[in-house]
Amino acid sequence: MVKIHSQNKLYDCIIIGGGPSGLTCAIYLARFSRNVLIIDSGQYRNYASQGIHGFLGYDGIKPERLLKLARKEAKSYGVNFVKGKVNKFYKRQEHWKVKIENNNFSSRKVVMAYGVKDPLPEIKGFKEYYGKYIFHCPVCDGYEVRGKTVGIVGDILKVQGMAYELRQWAARIILFTNGSKVDPGIGVYKKLKKFNIEINEEKLKSFNVKNKSGRYLISESGKIISVDFIFFATEIQNSCSLAEDLNCSINNSNNRITTNRKFETTLKGVFAVGDLAEGPQLVVTACASGAVAAIEINKQILKDMIIKKAPA
Repeated sequence: MVKIHSQNKLYDCIIIGGGPSGLTCAIYLARFSRNVLIIDSGQYRNYASQGIHGFLGYDGIKPERLLKLARKEAKSYGVNFVKGKVNKFYKRQEHWKVKIENNNFSSRKVVMAYGVKDPLPEIKGFKEYYGKYIFHCPVCDGYEVRGKTVGIVGDILKVQGMAYELRQWAARIILFTNGSKVDPGIGVYKKLKKFNIEINEEKLKSFNVKNKSGRYLISESGKIISVDFIFFATEIQNSCSLAEDLNCSINNSNNRITTNRKFETTLKGVFAVGDLAEGPQLVVTACASGAVAAIEINKQILKDMIIKKAPA
């Protein structure tokens, strides 16, 4: 159910998504005395994470705890919230119309901060243990696997970089192609072997946890392979198709939304922050992009006000 909030009000900015990037953007804009509305679906990429690392002063904080603190801070500055999913938004005359269910909201600027999602490999146990023993980001969780046996699941060409990165911490790495055959004569195969990275081509059936020290993969042939932790790489997907529906420029190689250095998209007045934009996909960089976008949005609104009020 959507909570109706000031449909007839013209907002300075509507932010689609209430994760770290959207909340940071909202707080900065509110401190500029801008009227801000966050429309939040309540779905977040790091929903399963046991703790956020590398966030200054809050290392290991649980995502839900960080979001709770950030929402409280945003509300203290007067940021408005509506829970729901945006169906579409479009330009009408000078302003943007943002549609959520049967309700429309108007805004001078729009920030897309709805994030991305990581489809899990179709292996039994992955959904249950994702965020506990199974991860997708070495930068976020690589330090925690130091000295352990780590399995990496994915296409060899897509996960080779992850394998080299995890070599900084892991004592042993096994790269699982999950049924895909690899030509041992190709350069990637040879290079991985030089780094003492094992390659296993068996199709995987399940990931099992007996106790904290008994974790293992079972192949469809019945083979049991002990691993302490698993990393995987799948095709990252945007959480919705709003940018595509508006024909925003998209980088076809990684599905990121094209922006300038201020995080404005190819549509004037529309911004994309957080994991939607180019750059490292971390909470700390998501917050930074939200702040940069907010500063630019405020500058643009000020400029528009000066132009309208200045004598001819």
